[in-house]
Amino acid sequence: MALGNVRIEGDGTFHLEATPYHQPSSSTIVESSWSYTLSLREMGRTGIEDRVGHPTNAVHRPSEASFSYDGVESEVVYEHRPDGIKLFVHISERPIGEGPVSLIFDQEGENLEFAPEGQHVVASHAGREAFRWKGLVAFDSEGSDLPISMIGEPNELRFEVDDTEAVYPITVDPLATSNG
Repeated sequence: MALGNVRIEGDGTFHLEATPYHQPSSSTIVESSWSYTLSLREMGRTGIEDRVGHPTNAVHRPSEASFSYDGVESEVVYEHRPDGIKLFVHISERPIGEGPVSLIFDQEGENLEFAPEGQHVVASHAGREAFRWKGLVAFDSEGSDLPISMIGEPNELRFEVDDTEAVYPITVDPLATSNG
């Protein structure tokens, strides 16, 4: 099954919609009706996140779009790859305060249900997996892995990074894919 039709708006919103697919071992085309949107809402230390507002700079390329946000010194990049959509969030400077760094995205899924599954968040439609967020890693400017978690709720996708030992900038790096 294909991941879906992808569209990225100038305000940094990522849209994903179902595409028809062939039923395994038959010539039946299955129409699936679901849609998904994702946009960065807040960033900072857990419990004291700041709203990011609209991006101050947007760059679109054939298979990639990037958005810069002033005030939180970050960049969000969506890269369309054969295995799915890679999301990169680059954070330039250490946020003020203590505790994990938190990235909060608004997510909406028409006809989708979200469920945590270990280090994955699965989006399902009509009892079947539509896609999942997986392959979650975070690393710093020296390439050191950072502890990270991903929490998926009906209207929110949250990443929390332990940056205690990090050398900035840091990168958060999950993948949205239909290849479980």
